Amino acid sequence: MASALPPDLAAETARTLRALRHALADPLSSASLNLDLVERRALSPAGAEPTWVVERVRATQADLGEAARLLDLLLRLAEIDEEVPEETSLREACGAAGVALALPESPAASARLRLRPRSTSEALRDIVRFSSRAADSSSTEGRAVLEAESVTLSFEGPEATADGRPGMLLDLPHGLEEAEPLYVARAAAEADGGTLRLQERGGRLVAIFSWPLAPAPRSREDV
Repeated sequence: MASALPPDLAAETARTLRALRHALADPLSSASLNLDLVERRALSPAGAEPTWVVERVRATQADLGEAARLLDLLLRLAEIDEEVPEETSLREACGAAGVALALPESPAASARLRLRPRSTSEALRDIVRFSSRAADSSSTEGRAVLEAESVTLSFEGPEATADGRPGMLLDLPHGLEEAEPLYVARAAAEADGGTLRLQERGGRLVAIFSWPLAPAPRSREDV
């Protein structure tokens, strides 16, 4: 996306794009296979049954629809990259997104960050929607923690995945359209030098954002 990225951020960006490429490969390969089968059957001496052809065509249309939806994610990544970060705080960002903080007056909630307003708001709302699948509605409150050089914001979500690999939900798993907003939310966090992780905690999935603190203003002595 942007040029001259720091090494860690460049690696995260490359991983994000590889995940999209991998996700696109599935429907495009399936569509190509269906068209190849139709061509072979149509050219065979026996020809192709119309009902069979219709089934193949409909399957191809579904695959192309999925590919088009995934390509729309590429446009969203470009929009995130083009958005200009602004200095803000978690309290302000969560307020703009309509997301509740457990302790809105805490030092973590007021720490200064540099975030893309629109992208961060959408990421927070998408994670809250994901978290609201949990039985306990209070889990949709974000819990912020101030660390030495960063702020983390966590949301307790639904029950953990059976495969024990919750992070895979961030990589556009095949056939799971509801995971696509999680992929975009991670891209938004990474664009601001942060991260989004999914971890298992007490049998539930926990979504954890982390962003670096904004640089302190330069004093006159430093100028």
